[in-house]
Amino acid sequence: MAVAASGDILVHRQKFGLLEEYDLAVTSTISTAAAIHLRSCIVSEQEELDSGASVNVEALEEARKLHVAPETNGSKQPTEPLQSVLLQEKVTPNIRADRLHSSLTPRLQKFAPLVLTECSDTTPKHYAPCLATTHPNAVAAEELIYSGFTFTPPIFAASRLDDSEKWWNMTLADTHSRARRAGARLAYFEQHGQTMVFENVTLSKTVVFDVWTEGICMSGAGSTSDIIPSSEPPTHDSVVLDNVPDSWSFQHFVDRASHVVAQVRSFNVRYILTGSKEQESVRSLLNLMGFPPERHLHYGPPFVASRLFWSCRAPLIHPWMTYQFLDMLGLDPAKAPPVEDRRVIMYMSRSRSLTTNGGRKILNENEFLAQIEKLIEERGQGEKLEIHDPKDFDDMASLTQYFHKNVKAIIGPHGGGLLNHLWTGPDTLVLELQSDTWPAVVFYEGAKVLDQQYAIQMLEAADPEVEDTSMTDIMPDGLIMNDIFTDGTPRTDMMADIPAAIEVLREKLGTRLPRKDKVRLHYGIWEAEELGLAHDE
Repeated sequence: MAVAASGDILVHRQKFGLLEEYDLAVTSTISTAAAIHLRSCIVSEQEELDSGASVNVEALEEARKLHVAPETNGSKQPTEPLQSVLLQEKVTPNIRADRLHSSLTPRLQKFAPLVLTECSDTTPKHYAPCLATTHPNAVAAEELIYSGFTFTPPIFAASRLDDSEKWWNMTLADTHSRARRAGARLAYFEQHGQTMVFENVTLSKTVVFDVWTEGICMSGAGSTSDIIPSSEPPTHDSVVLDNVPDSWSFQHFVDRASHVVAQVRSFNVRYILTGSKEQESVRSLLNLMGFPPERHLHYGPPFVASRLFWSCRAPLIHPWMTYQFLDMLGLDPAKAPPVEDRRVIMYMSRSRSLTTNGGRKILNENEFLAQIEKLIEERGQGEKLEIHDPKDFDDMASLTQYFHKNVKAIIGPHGGGLLNHLWTGPDTLVLELQSDTWPAVVFYEGAKVLDQQYAIQMLEAADPEVEDTSMTDIMPDGLIMNDIFTDGTPRTDMMADIPAAIEVLREKLGTRLPRKDKVRLHYGIWEAEELGLAHDE
C-alpha cells in the first residue's frame, strides 16, 4: 500500500540548508517504511540543527534513495507523481498548496498523520481513496491515520479527592467511543480522517447547516450524499464545505469547524462555505486563517463549485489538529513566553452580561475574586487579575496575541470563554468549575493537548434561589434566580469551593507541567521501552 508522506516531511533549503524543497506528498507516493524512515531522518537532522550540531547529509541521501520503486529488470523506476496515482490522473496540477506546513517542533511532528492516497487491491474499500472511486465527480482523496495518544487526569484539590472519582466516571462515559482508561492515564484510540475533492458539483436541497442532527458535518453519520454533480457554470472555485453545527458561534467554530479547515490545509482552498452569518470573533479568526470576508461564503443557491473539498470526517480532538489550527492563526505555543514570565490571571465570568447564553454562573463570584486578589498580593510577583471582556480588544488578532504573551492562568465556569486558553502557551493553568448537571471534557482535552495544567472542581448545582450578598452589585435585589427552563433543562449555577480553588492556585500557579504529565503517543497495548513512547519528547 502506498503512503504519501504528510506535511512534516518537507525540507526547505532556506530553513535547513540541506536540500531543495522536498515535498513528497506532491511529487510521489512511497512505502510506509520509507515514509517512517525518512521522517525520522529529517526530524533527527532538525534536532541536530537546533542543537548546533553538524548535519549528516549522507544519512539524508540514504533516506532519499528509498524514494524510488523496487528494481525491475535491473533498473530503478521512479514512482509515479501523485497526480497520476490519484483516481486515474483526474487531479489537476494546482490542487495542492505550494507548500505543506512543517513549522512545528520535531516532538509535535511525531503526531502528524500518515496519509494514504492510493486505492490498491489491499486498501480497505471504506478508505477515502477507494470510496472516492464510487463518486463520478471525485478527483482526489486522502485517508489520514492519526496516532493514538494519552493524557494524565486533571489536578484535583487535596481537599476534594472525591472529584477524582466523579471525573473518571463522567469522562469514561463521555469519551467511551474514542478513549479508554489505561492505568493512570486516559488513552485515545488511533483515529482516521478523510478528505475528498470533487469537481463541478453543487449541494442537494436536503443539505443541513447549523443544526445538531445526525448526518451533519463531523457527526458519525456525516456523508458526501449531499454533494451532487452539476452541469451549470461554476459560481466559485476551490471551496471547503464546513457545515458543522453552529459554525457561526465562537465555541463551535473553534472546537469543530476549525478542524475541517485544518485537515485540508495542504490543498489550495480559496473559499469556506458555512451556514448562518458568523459572530465577529469567528469572522476575525477566519481572516487570520486566510479567509477574508470576501472568501467566506454563506450557503444559498445558486452554488456550483468547480472544486469542492469535503473533510467532514476529522478528529474531534488530536494534538496535530490543534497545532495546525494555531499555526494557521500565526501562533506557536513553543514561542510563548515562559509561564513564570507571564503576569495575567484571567477570569471568565458568566455573571456580568458577557455571554450569549445563560446558566453556569458562579454565585459567590465576588468573594472568589477577592480571594484570588488576596493570593496575588501574597505572592508579590507583579501578577494581576483581569475579568475577560472581548470588547477590550479590537479583533481576534490582538486578543490572541495578548493571551499568548501575557496570560498564565484562566479560571472560570464551564463555557466558551475558557476556549481562550488555546492562545496561551504550554504550562498555563486552566481551572474549570463544572456543574454536575453539565458534564463535559472539551476544556480538559484542549488543555492537555497543549501540555497545559488543567484543574477542575466537580460542583453540585446550586438551589434555585440563593441569597448571596456578595453579588448585590450585579443583581441589586440580592436574589439570584438559577436558570430553570420550561423544557426541563437542569440547573447549572454553582457555588465555587473557594478554599479548594485557592489551594490549587497556590500550588500550581506559574509552575511548569512535569514531563511525566505531558501528552504521549499511544500504540495500543504495546508499551515496550524500545518504542520510546514513555519519553517521546
